[in-house]
Amino acid sequence: MDFSFLSNYYIPLVVAACLVIGCCIKQIDVIPNKFIPTILAAIGAVVAVWDAQALSATIVISGALSGLIATGLYEAFTQYLKKVEIVFDDETDDVRDDIEIKESDVSEEEK
Repeated sequence: MDFSFLSNYYIPLVVAACLVIGCCIKQIDVIPNKFIPTILAAIGAVVAVWDAQALSATIVISGALSGLIATGLYEAFTQYLKKVEIVFDDETDDVRDDIEIKESDVSEEEK
């Protein structure tokens, strides 16, 4: 399925704003994680309407989609950081040599 049409509907300003707001919500730990995508979609819609200074279905949907994109970016980044485990030695700031990278952890592009 071709998702290239979605590139017409995301707003970088809204993605950045929702990414920051989502990180803050995640750190506060008052709101359960399952509600964060819904909250960011709503905030994205509001920020998009504020940014465009107009109200239409396309603007609201674009803002909501941008809020959800911010959620996905945050999750993708945190999963990437969990997968890449580079541990530095505190005393020498060198990469520790006792960490093994399995063949299955390296993609074809990195070989």
